[in-house]
Amino acid sequence: MADPAMETMVQEVCRLNPGVPEQEVREFLLAQLQGDFEREYPTSFRSRLDEGLPRDERPVYKRRRPSGEAVELQSRCHCGLCAFGVELVAGESMAIRCHCAACRRFHTSAYGAFVLVPDKGTEFWQCGGNALLYRERCSALGSVDRVMCQRCFAKLATLPLEGEQRQAGRALLALGAVTDSSVPPSLARRWQVDFQEFEVSSAALWWTATPNGGDSNNNNNTGGDGEARRSHLCQGGCSCGGCRFEAALLPGEAQHCYCQICRQLSGSVAQTWVPASNESFRWTKQDSLRLVRTTSHGQRHICTRCGGVLTIVYDAQPDCTWPVVGALDDSSLPVDSDGMWYGVIHICCSMMQTWHRLPDDNLPRLKFAG
Repeated sequence: MADPAMETMVQEVCRLNPGVPEQEVREFLLAQLQGDFEREYPTSFRSRLDEGLPRDERPVYKRRRPSGEAVELQSRCHCGLCAFGVELVAGESMAIRCHCAACRRFHTSAYGAFVLVPDKGTEFWQCGGNALLYRERCSALGSVDRVMCQRCFAKLATLPLEGEQRQAGRALLALGAVTDSSVPPSLARRWQVDFQEFEVSSAALWWTATPNGGDSNNNNNTGGDGEARRSHLCQGGCSCGGCRFEAALLPGEAQHCYCQICRQLSGSVAQTWVPASNESFRWTKQDSLRLVRTTSHGQRHICTRCGGVLTIVYDAQPDCTWPVVGALDDSSLPVDSDGMWYGVIHICCSMMQTWHRLPDDNLPRLKFAG
């Protein structure tokens, strides 16, 4: 007979970590009760494909030629309204990371993460009228149509309207919305190390920032030089400009979150969050803003025109708003990005994409939410 107290705990952890299977949570809690529990991965943890393998038995990551094996990737938005399969081009499996400002802002992530697939035509990408197209310019691809779910605004694809990929009949499938089970491990391992990068000179400095000169264990109330920590006023907004905000970011952690919701809504690798008190956060423009409940314990501010996911507001933290760092203006961030963050942490790493490999940055890696 199931223990009612245990089942209550299981449901609570599932509520706080949407997308995690109940059985995985149950095993997680049982291990904790038996004293065999670790809340964090070791800082040597890099990939879910390596989990449980001794270091000397982990595969060597090498660049390999793509195989000619047919692979159909399954893509699904957060709410389930848009779901489809698309087969990779025979003999091709090129992964792409675009760091241009437009891709970073649209996905509100560190970069746009894609894989090349055949362009199946506008009707296919509209998912029976359930997907929206948003037109803008990518610095690397030129004019593009961005594809997103019209209900949850999960990012699904980018369709080039000009240039080399358009002529080749290619579309860029957003990897964040691709289900891990449809990605063969051999292909995921390849994408961890073998990908084409666009606009690297525009890469987000905050994505690789480390606090206090790399000392992630400094948890006192001063910066690395002993000075009192100060909040930093930043501005940000969505792709279309319909929603703008400013926030004095609080001393605390920047959290790189790899949970299923952040992956699907961004269509990319992760979303990064920082806290701000409601007293220091304000909307300067909210023409197309909507507060959408995305979990049983929190809501997100989203632009209904371009789909930009801009904040999280947790029910348990009514006096705090968490802006997404991917929406912040580069010009409002300090040049010394390391000096801005008082703590940086990777969270929900047990849900991280199989195609992503964490950097060797010595930062904490939580298995679930913080």
